Amino acid sequence: MLGLLLRLLQLMVVSLVTIVGIICSLPHNDTELQAFIFPDDCRQPCVMGVEIGKSTTREAAAILEQHPWVASVDVGSYVVTWRWNNSAPNYIDTQTAGWIRVVYGGSTVNSAYIRTRVNTGRLLLMLGQPTEGYISPTVMGWYDVGAIFPEQNIQLTERGVVVCPVTSTDLHFTHAEISWITDTVEQPDAQPWPGLLPHTAC
Repeated sequence: MLGLLLRLLQLMVVSLVTIVGIICSLPHNDTELQAFIFPDDCRQPCVMGVEIGKSTTREAAAILEQHPWVASVDVGSYVVTWRWNNSAPNYIDTQTAGWIRVVYGGSTVNSAYIRTRVNTGRLLLMLGQPTEGYISPTVMGWYDVGAIFPEQNIQLTERGVVVCPVTSTDLHFTHAEISWITDTVEQPDAQPWPGLLPHTAC
């Protein structure tokens, strides 16, 4: 009886590994996602029609209010946030509001942040090797890990990483927040990416 159970367990493990291997070997069609990150219809960095470093608060709010994926827009003193509707694509985490930060003391948008359902590893395959990154503790005792691409004005952030030291494997399977940034956005303790992981100072 025990031998039969062991053989069944072995068969289940082999089947599971085979299925996972097949899924991982399937090609990803990232054309739509890439067009979202790097749209052709406005100057980079740009997201959903809002030009980072150029659009004003009022312009950004007006663009978002007309966007087919947006349910509602809220304008604050130095931030614009919006909620998603059911038309938003499945690679966006529609339960988390998107938000845009405005230059302090001014009216120009200088960064935008959208939480996704896309694993960081998949985005790294698309974007390539980041130039630099950072690991920053949060008030909850977790860690935010950022991968920065200065030439593309893009940053990937994995929020709420709970393991330490952080490894590449941990990051690759974490859903990333995509940020569109300008040169004026300062990053906390940024350092060269190749030496960032594993991190032992936490």
